[in-house]
Order: sequence, then structure tokens, then C-alpha cells
Amino acid sequence: MVFIGLILMLIPFFHEVYLLIPDDIEFLDFYFFRIDDLGFGRFDVAMYYLVPKIAYLLPLLLWFFMEKSWWRYALLSPIIAYLFQVASILDPNQFYMDEIELYKAAYLLAILAILLVVLSKAAYKQSYFLALYTKILRQRELYILKNRAEKRDISFKKRWKQLQNTTGKDGKKEIEELQVLK
Repeated sequence: MVFIGLILMLIPFFHEVYLLIPDDIEFLDFYFFRIDDLGFGRFDVAMYYLVPKIAYLLPLLLWFFMEKSWWRYALLSPIIAYLFQVASILDPNQFYMDEIELYKAAYLLAILAILLVVLSKAAYKQSYFLALYTKILRQRELYILKNRAEKRDISFKKRWKQLQNTTGKDGKKEIEELQVLK
């Protein structure tokens, strides 16, 4: 959790990291991959467009993977839109940016909307049946408690009558104890 909190605290700084990139850098070479100017002509301009998209995408991904409710799938729509925008930035042959990505993602978003409707209906039915089950259990418990109380009350009344008919010292003690309990 501390790692996730640290990531969330650093996102505003990560959003502006492109300002720290010098003008003369042409690429970043990591061990497994290399990031160049991505067709923008300058590396700092490429990072100007790429880094904010990733900065917005990162908290959405964290929220999606940490949330356990059914509605977390609603977070997929902005995630899909940002992923298509990042893919268009990473494609050096793409001449238009942030214009047609939503249209490209439309079929996935339509499927996602249908999935969300189905999930919401299922969640509603599940919550309805859970509430009904809880209500039935509560009524059953009340019925059992009521029957126990009635049985106890009947045996208490029978014993009270029996004790009133006896004339021994033990009977008077029990009558006093029952009066205290009553």
C-alpha cells in the first residue's frame, strides 16, 4: 500500500517530467527497449504528448485493479480511450493525434456498455435475493425465538400452578424464585 500511495503522490510530478528533458536528447536507451522521437522530430515534444497520457492512465489502472466491486468495469472506458491515444502517439506513421481514437475504440466501448448493463442487472438481482434471504432468515429467527418463549411461558405457568398448590417450604422458596424471575 505504501508503494501505491507513493505512486499516487508522484503522479503530478510525473505529469510535468517532460519539462526536465533537455532539447539535445534524441532518444532514451533502456536495457530492453529504446524510446526515440516517435515521429515528432524532437524527443522532448514526443514526451510532451506521451507522458501526460500515461500520467492519466496510471491512476485509472491502479483504481481498476484495486477495486473489487462490479462497477469497476466502468473504469475500462476511459482506460481504453487512453490506451488508444497512447497507441496513436507511439505509432510514428500516425499523422493525426487525439482525433479518431475514440472512433477506433467505439466498438470496444459499445461491448463494454452492454457488459456493464448485464453486470448491473446481475448485481441488482443478487442484492435483491440477498436482501430477501436476509429477511427470511430474520423472520425464521423471530419465529423460533417466539416459539421458545411461548414454550417457556407455558412451562412457567404450569410450574407456577403446581407450586401454588403445594404447601411445603421448598414450594414457597420456588414460588419466590419464580416471582423474582417473572
